[in-house]
This record gives sequence, structure tokens and C-alpha cells, in this order.
Amino acid sequence: MTIDTRKFRYVAAALLAVVVAAGAYAFTASNTVPDTSAGSGSGNITGYAVTNVSYALNGTDPTTVDSVSFTLDKSAGTVKAQVQTGGSWYDCSNGGSGNDWTCGMSPAADLQAADKLTVVATD
Repeated sequence: MTIDTRKFRYVAAALLAVVVAAGAYAFTASNTVPDTSAGSGSGNITGYAVTNVSYALNGTDPTTVDSVSFTLDKSAGTVKAQVQTGGSWYDCSNGGSGNDWTCGMSPAADLQAADKLTVVATD
């Protein structure tokens, strides 16, 4: 019984390809990817009710406002106020007593230019 040399070469080449592929698979690196979360949702954006608004005039120049104070109807984390349309935004601070906020104005705001109190608050 004789084995055809060409047939033997094809069989040997195919066998060698299978062995090389299996060896390459055995040496491939694996990655570990942790679980992650993704999604979307929605929630209502509700505003704040501003009450008890009070302006503090400058002691030496009563034509300027040194600060504005007010109460929000619920807690907030960041609050800013503006007393003139297109004017400066002032940082507000909570004195630690509930929802009462005071916004110091430096430099003092011109009382004649003050035309609208705008309060921006986020929780």
C-alpha cells in the first residue's frame, strides 16, 4: 500500500494548521470587564417659592443695596440671585437656619438699576 505524497502533504498541512490554531487560541489573553449600568429616566423639575424678601441698603450710601434675603419653600444646595436684568449674579449663603438665604452684593448693587429679583436654586 502506497501513500500518495501529494495527499500526505495536504493532510499534514491541514493537521499542522489545526495544531497552530489551537496553540494560538491557548495563548490568547482574556479581558475582565466589570458589569456596568446604563439607562435613561425622567423626573419632574419643580421650582421654588420665594417669600419674605428683604433688601439691606448700604449704611453710608442708601442708593445702593448691600444684600437681599429671602426664604425658600424647601431646602436647596446652591442659590444665586440677580437684582438687575442682565446684571451680576450674586452667590447666596444659608445661615444654617432652615431655608433662609442671604445674597451679599459686592460691589453693592445700584438701587435705581434694580428692576427684577431673579433667584436660581438647585438642590
